[in-house]
Amino acid sequence: MVSAFTQGVINALLYLEQPEGFIDPKYPDYVLKLNKALYGLKQSARIWFYTLKPILLKLEFTVLNSEACLFINRKTKVIICLYVDDLAILAPSKAIFDDFVISISKDFKIKNLGVIKDYLGIDINLNISKGFIKLN
Repeated sequence: MVSAFTQGVINALLYLEQPEGFIDPKYPDYVLKLNKALYGLKQSARIWFYTLKPILLKLEFTVLNSEACLFINRKTKVIICLYVDDLAILAPSKAIFDDFVISISKDFKIKNLGVIKDYLGIDINLNISKGFIKLN
């Protein structure tokens, strides 16, 4: 399983109480120091964003001034929309998309879910042969 949040690098000291059912009987008052973010942690989305952003900037993406979760590479014409732990990647060709996937895979484990069909509650109908995208 590929998990975005657990790839987020924590730059602060975060501690967690021992979870119920997993309390060490020898050290019941000890806490756990987190090295990576977890799902359910309030800071996880923020940690993931600040881990991903410098990698995208290194890959020549810029952030839209009007929307901090949209990244554009003007050279390759790749657009990335980041929502929590999901990336919607739009590229002008499959070859350019594949090149981006190879580049980002050097830093993160990713899972390609194929052609986008829905995102943020929007149904997406991509008809490449007719050259249009229909959003519902």
